[in-house]
Amino acid sequence: FPTVLFTGIAFSFVGILQSLDEFKIPALMSVVSNAVVIVYFLFFDRSFGPAIELGSETGKVHTVTVTGNIFRRSGARKESDPLLSPDMSCHLNIKNCHGTVISGNTARAGIDDNGKGVLTPDFGFIVTDCAECIIKDNSLSSTSIGERLVLKGDNSTSIIKDNIGV
Repeated sequence: FPTVLFTGIAFSFVGILQSLDEFKIPALMSVVSNAVVIVYFLFFDRSFGPAIELGSETGKVHTVTVTGNIFRRSGARKESDPLLSPDMSCHLNIKNCHGTVISGNTARAGIDDNGKGVLTPDFGFIVTDCAECIIKDNSLSSTSIGERLVLKGDNSTSIIKDNIGV
């Protein structure tokens, strides 16, 4: 919803500026908007940690939806930083979430663009102590070099099913 609202406001200003014969500023607005989209895709492709990390050991996350994403080559490898937690080598890491929906996502493991480097991530999705969440209908068939869906702690009140490749 916020994206629709802010896009509507931005393009309303574009219309006003163009009606006043001002074309440079609206053109620059599109450049900034496209740059944001490009940066977004850079973070979800080789993000050097989880592409999305929700919650923590001490903090809870409520009512979030993660849907329709393509995760490629996310996850940091322990070889590059010996102090790194193994949970950092995954596409999605959620802890202490409540009422969260993870659906319709796809993920793929891979190596660097130059064909060298290490294959990442070690794990696909890591789910820890989540309550009343739905993790369903994700494509995890080539998501990681290790376990594709790692369940830790108590996730007994969540629905976790129908994920391809698990």
